[in-house]
Parts: sequence; C-alpha cells; structure tokens
Amino acid sequence: MITYYSTQPHKNHAIITAYLVSLKTSPQDNSSTTIQVPGGNKVSILKRNYDWLYVQLETGQEGWVEERMIKRI
Repeated sequence: MITYYSTQPHKNHAIITAYLVSLKTSPQDNSSTTIQVPGGNKVSILKRNYDWLYVQLETGQEGWVEERMIKRI
C-alpha cells in the first residue's frame, strides 16, 4: 500500500459536522475504532492520507477520520 502524507500550513483546525464520528486506528473503514466523537467537537488536523485526516481532539486523543465528516475552520 502506498501512503501519501502531507500537511497544510493553514486551516489545520476543523469541526466535526457528522452526528457521531468514529476515530480509527488507520485510514480505512474496516480499521478499529479508537473513540466515538459527537458532532460539534473541534479537532486539529495533523496529517492527511488521501480522503482521510489524522486528527487530535482537544483532550489529546488522536485518530483517523474521513474528511467528509468534518469542516475546516
């Protein structure tokens, strides 16, 4: 598997827009869930893998989420 990571110098914060999001251990639908997060929570975007973003919650917890589940702020 080829993995592409990049960071963006701007707009590295986002709000979860879905009702409930499962943060994953890897950027795949079938990976394990680390935590479920309700909509409205703010996250920091740490890295990207195609349509998946590795994010950190304000509590420090981290995981992968599909980009379509959040809105950059």
